Amino acid sequence: MNEWISVKDRLPQQEITVLIFYRMHRKNEEGTYNYKICTAFFDDSNYLYDCWIGWIDDPDETSFGNVEIPLRFVTHWMPLPQPPGEK
Repeated sequence: MNEWISVKDRLPQQEITVLIFYRMHRKNEEGTYNYKICTAFFDDSNYLYDCWIGWIDDPDETSFGNVEIPLRFVTHWMPLPQPPGEK
């Protein structure tokens, strides 16, 4: 499995789908930020697009959709893993 890459070290190539780890823009009820993992691709406008959003903290809060995530909220990314092989 690939390792997470900090956006401070480098950004993914444009228009290549990757996994991203990002901070939600609002604090939760406990006063802390939630973090999410989703697939996205980067373009030259400093946004990541076309995310399928999953959950990390609470499976009851899973949401789906295409969103624009400002790069400033993204902390890490990694290439997509290889799909599973046929058995």
